[in-house]
Amino acid sequence: MKIDILIIYNDSCPSFEPTLERINEVLDELGMSSNIKSRLISNDFEAKKYKFIGSPTIFINGVQFEEVSTEIYRFDNCRTFTKDGDGLSPLPSKKKLIEIFTKLGRNNV
Repeated sequence: MKIDILIIYNDSCPSFEPTLERINEVLDELGMSSNIKSRLISNDFEAKKYKFIGSPTIFINGVQFEEVSTEIYRFDNCRTFTKDGDGLSPLPSKKKLIEIFTKLGRNNV
């Protein structure tokens, strides 16, 4: 089963590469394939167009990972994610990625 992933990022936050590495690591562990695309944005118009809430914003099969309900989109924002347990991290939770990818795999078998 192929998973479509879009990672939208900016140049001002350092989390894009580590996020890409984490996603690839989880997919490899699960033996799943993906179509990963990335998009660098550079202005507020693009941020609004792509519903960019901060770098990196991740869409998995068209659904935002850890969706944030907002109408405020700025290209120079950095994104945080909820850690397993408590706190915030600049990277998506490995556990949550495993849960999402496993669920997608079960739904498409």
